[in-house]
Amino acid sequence: MTPRTATEEILNWRVRDWVRAGHPEISGLGHSCKRSLLCPAAIGSHGTEVFGVFDPSLGQVRFLPEVISLPQVTRDVVSADQLCERARLSARCETYRCQYWQGGCRLGWFVSKVEVSTSSVDRTCAISQRCRWRAEYGEHVCGGCSEVRALPLR
Repeated sequence: MTPRTATEEILNWRVRDWVRAGHPEISGLGHSCKRSLLCPAAIGSHGTEVFGVFDPSLGQVRFLPEVISLPQVTRDVVSADQLCERARLSARCETYRCQYWQGGCRLGWFVSKVEVSTSSVDRTCAISQRCRWRAEYGEHVCGGCSEVRALPLR
């Protein structure tokens, strides 16, 4: 496994502390009334489309100009951990069925609070117009998103 990026380390600690504290409510959580938004942190059998590939030399996700459908055979053969090591997957946001849901995405909230270099913030991806995180936290969240691969964090 490629070592975690600095952003992944920060997020890992923050999310782990939040889980250990019993998933307390987060004030100031974003919310969007839009339906059919995409989760930019889908993993395993939940992830159905690839929208980015992690480049270990840059320590960032290289967003694809268009979404690529992930064949079922790939999901059956490649483990979720292996897939999340190199690809960012999206799927329809599961809202209340997700452990991070609180009327808004708590994982997106954590990512939106991470300070990133300005070079990361200018990146766009194929799901940006339908992304749950961007709808709830604005373009700033895209910078943090570009510096993380395997989500949710463990």
